[in-house]
Amino acid sequence: MKKCNVWLALALALIVKTGGATNYYVVASGSTPTPPWTNWAGAHTNLIEVIARCRDNDTVYLTNNATYYLTNQAVIGYAVTVRSWAPDGGLDPATTILNGNYPNTTNRCFTVNHDRAWLAGLTIARFIVDNHGGGVYLQRGNMTNCHVTQNSTLGGTIFRGGGIYMDTTWTGLVTHCQISYNTNLHQYGGGLGIDGPGTIRNCEIHNNSAPNGGTAFMNKGIIDQCVIRDNNDGIRSSTDAGSNTVIRNSLFMNTGNSYAFVMGPNPFSIINCTLISNTLYIVGDAVTNRQVIVNCIVSNSGAMTRLTPVVTNWFYNCCIADSALPVSQGNITASPKYVNPAGNDWRLSRESPCVNAGLDQAMIGVTDLDGRKRIDRFGGRVDMGAYEYLPSGMMFMFH
Repeated sequence: MKKCNVWLALALALIVKTGGATNYYVVASGSTPTPPWTNWAGAHTNLIEVIARCRDNDTVYLTNNATYYLTNQAVIGYAVTVRSWAPDGGLDPATTILNGNYPNTTNRCFTVNHDRAWLAGLTIARFIVDNHGGGVYLQRGNMTNCHVTQNSTLGGTIFRGGGIYMDTTWTGLVTHCQISYNTNLHQYGGGLGIDGPGTIRNCEIHNNSAPNGGTAFMNKGIIDQCVIRDNNDGIRSSTDAGSNTVIRNSLFMNTGNSYAFVMGPNPFSIINCTLISNTLYIVGDAVTNRQVIVNCIVSNSGAMTRLTPVVTNWFYNCCIADSALPVSQGNITASPKYVNPAGNDWRLSRESPCVNAGLDQAMIGVTDLDGRKRIDRFGGRVDMGAYEYLPSGMMFMFH
């Protein structure tokens, strides 16, 4: 995952500051709070009290090299930014830590309910609730450059998202975040529970676990340009009517012998993804074109790809070596010929049959996992998989 303070500047520029905006400062300890807490010398030590004072366009700064222990959740109901501070003016999620101190306390870190609210540059760790969203509950709002880790949700089958839960009202953005080592101890969505139509972009989602959907439960929403790896289970979708789920331009690795995708009887699209797993299961229903898999590469070390039921008209312009898919739909079974599988470089080599072999369509997204244009000016067609082929001698970014 790219650390990107440039992204912070772009993202936070979306917040329209007004003349009434106030900057507040919070330290973990050692300060004599002096209202209105608008400088470091008089900084407050209680984040929840400061957030309660905030109104639209205010910013709350948390100092670096500090751990804040929250014994109650912080509720953000205005267009407020809560962010870390670093000497260079950027973000410092590695040393700005919000800690739930489980098992001594049992509470969530944040509930956010405003479309222009942001959490930026924070580590959110060791929170637990008997409800949705162990670490963060996004009714609305956005996150950037955060690390959400070691959080949990308890309870019965209806509670989702050990790390983050996105409610049905969520239309926001979670970008350049790590979601790792979160758990749902009873049912769906270890890392994420997504019930709203917002977007997860440029994130790394890894080492999360749940009995079902260790990576995520998705009822709606888009996962785009993400690295998804080493979760105990894949992505499960809902049977709720009207869901519309898209996963695209992403690298999906190592779900072991568990499910990669379980699709409910609703629209579910997997587009331009590279899927690497010991055993890959794709489960859906038999309705034509309700689940669509386009421009994907599936490589799983010779293990069988399980399709339940075997509905071959899901697949268009895919490269899956161990499944007989209709050639008339642009599918191939040849080796994808990656650059360096032993070094976990799953980009396409010059000899790859996946280069310029994809199906162009509006849903593919503008850029690939490396941030390069999907339709290149050389071939004029999209490639299969998460990465566009990079002609020799050109520069590229590592994700």
